[in-house]
Amino acid sequence: MARFYESALIDSTDGIQFKVYSSTHPKGFIIAKPKYVPSDIINLVGLKKRFLFSKCMFRFNLFNNKAIVKKNMDAMRQKFPYYIYKCSKHKNWFLGVPENKVKKFYDTKKAFRLSLCFQLKRKVILCSCCFLLRFLFAGFLLFLSSFVLSWDG
Repeated sequence: MARFYESALIDSTDGIQFKVYSSTHPKGFIIAKPKYVPSDIINLVGLKKRFLFSKCMFRFNLFNNKAIVKKNMDAMRQKFPYYIYKCSKHKNWFLGVPENKVKKFYDTKKAFRLSLCFQLKRKVILCSCCFLLRFLFAGFLLFLSSFVLSWDG
């Protein structure tokens, strides 16, 4: 099982993109909130639309008018009841993704490591270019000095 860190992104098998909101999760469930919901699978109200991933998506927003949030949460509960986790320990419910509904996990730590590798490679290439330029410039100066010393005019 992968470790799901806070702020990582997850694509569900239903095409919904979630953002992880905790680094510890109940067994078999990842605490996350929907970020982008395809407009063709559920009708949500009062949300902005974006064209992402080659389709029209709602930008899910819990910080909205209370009536709009209630209507959208009721729609989510009815269409996708498995995205709601009822926790007896906290006597509350949480939004999230069951692990068996994860289609793709965007590993933030792996992306960060790749970014560092690219920066290191770029630095090596830059240093190589600088070395080559210095070498060429030194050769040109050597040629120029021999030309000046041999000039009779």
